[in-house]
Amino acid sequence: MDAGGDADNAVLREWGRDLLAAITEHGPRPTAALGLLLTRAELTDTDRAAALVARAWDRFRAGGAGRRALRPRAGHRRGPAQRSAHQGRAVILRSLGRYEEALADLDRAEELNPGLPGTEGERGEVYRATGRYEEAVACYGRALALDPDYAWAHGSRALALEALGRLPEARADLDRALELDPGYGWARERRERLGARAGQ
Repeated sequence: MDAGGDADNAVLREWGRDLLAAITEHGPRPTAALGLLLTRAELTDTDRAAALVARAWDRFRAGGAGRRALRPRAGHRRGPAQRSAHQGRAVILRSLGRYEEALADLDRAEELNPGLPGTEGERGEVYRATGRYEEAVACYGRALALDPDYAWAHGSRALALEALGRLPEARADLDRALELDPGYGWARERRERLGARAGQ
């Protein structure tokens, strides 16, 4: 609104009013503001893809992971936003138990931007969720080969190792996760449980 007033521009003033109303009515969640951008702004394909990914993540976090968030959209160019969309959709599909679809999206994300530790890490999550623990350990290992300081991958690999009964290795991964990120509360709590289980 201030920008519209300063520039004496009616379109900017209207944008300001509508964005303020969206934020006021819907609180700090960005879904409504992103919806305005998607329906009214002149966005490049890359910016539109980024806005769609952000809106899908917001809906997912709010418990609204529905079919629209999972549907591929035609006409978008390949790029980081599309890779992020495939990887993000894989997380949602995994949470819904749609594991083969999640793996297909991760394959597509890898095609678009190969060699990212997050893609391998999420593949490990899918395998771990389906009880394929050896394959999960291998995926986390590949993620860590790409980024040895990836604390989350150390923590997640610890879960797969624990499921395989490889408790000393699981403990070492949790120790490393906490070395890398001392504020990683989940890893600290898991290490305490693991210690109790191992009688330490």
